[in-house]
Amino acid sequence: MTSGYLRYVDVSDSEIVFTAANDLWLAPLAGGKAQRLTASGAQVICPVFSPSGRSIAWVSWVDGAPDVYVLDRDSGEVARL
Repeated sequence: MTSGYLRYVDVSDSEIVFTAANDLWLAPLAGGKAQRLTASGAQVICPVFSPSGRSIAWVSWVDGAPDVYVLDRDSGEVARL
């Protein structure tokens, strides 16, 4: 992403997670290319790292109402809570 807007930012020791264009993105703090984590097209807000950094939670309207989702970064699985 060379331009655009970043919203709802959370920072860990070495990474930043944020929303842009209704998707969740992850990037290294040291610089480099951001990686898109979601592609549903639904609104996403408030991403937050777990204390260990091994999971990321956020709120999304994928099914029409706000729900909390959690990405397990080790397995790549997303769970709706």
